[in-house]
Amino acid sequence: MQNTIIIPTRPKRKFVPENLIIDSWDKIKFLFDNLVEIEISSAAELEKWMLDQSELAAVLEEDMAWRYIKMNIDTSDKELAEQFSFWIKEISPNTAPYSHKLNIKLIDNPYLKELDQEKYRIYLRSVKKQIEMIVPSVKKMQNSVQPYYISKKTNTESTQPTSKKISIKRQNTQDDIHDIIKRFKNNNNPALSLFVAKKYYELGNYHQAYNYSLITNKINKEIKVSWIIFAKSLVKLGEKDKAISILKKYIQQSNSSSAQILLDEIRTGKFQ
Repeated sequence: MQNTIIIPTRPKRKFVPENLIIDSWDKIKFLFDNLVEIEISSAAELEKWMLDQSELAAVLEEDMAWRYIKMNIDTSDKELAEQFSFWIKEISPNTAPYSHKLNIKLIDNPYLKELDQEKYRIYLRSVKKQIEMIVPSVKKMQNSVQPYYISKKTNTESTQPTSKKISIKRQNTQDDIHDIIKRFKNNNNPALSLFVAKKYYELGNYHQAYNYSLITNKINKEIKVSWIIFAKSLVKLGEKDKAISILKKYIQQSNSSSAQILLDEIRTGKFQ
């Protein structure tokens, strides 16, 4: 089994404070205001502005990803659910208007034409598409808000449901994974690699579950779930003794009860 995996390191932040804790919109609002209000006087300044914006977006994505991952790891913890709900209700709605303002500021900047157009071609195309879609998407959302049940005779709300069936199409799981992997390669966020490891394990792809849990462990060795997936994947790959050895070492360091339970199940053959 090939165990050599090169792990990229997260670069030091240059725009967002390293010790930022997002527990209110005001904690990050000044960063968005800075991006909106700052004067850009050259192509070099524009490029730096783009990097600052990208850094802020990566930090926010990482924070949201961690909230989502932790909430799904322990669905019984109400506090974790509330932390994710806080993001959806308080942070996400406030960032959306700024994102549009920043897109407009970029496209309208006179120094944009001086940048390497090939280098930024895909990114700029995405920004333009977001601008083009913003109004139609809002109209579509407004038009889609309808009463649940409408009486044909009185044209008022009815207490009886219609017989029309609603089908919900789920996105392909493999596409989800590939999208998350692309994001992970851009920002080296262990929450994303953990998500990938968990999904691969659920799909029965234990080689990839092993790889991405190993990557997660190397980035942040404090993530308990990643060690569990790592050990389970080893067992599924026929490496029972190695899984036992790793769990023993991890339990000595962490005193993890869930790791101890898994170790006992592997030893007794309950988990195979």
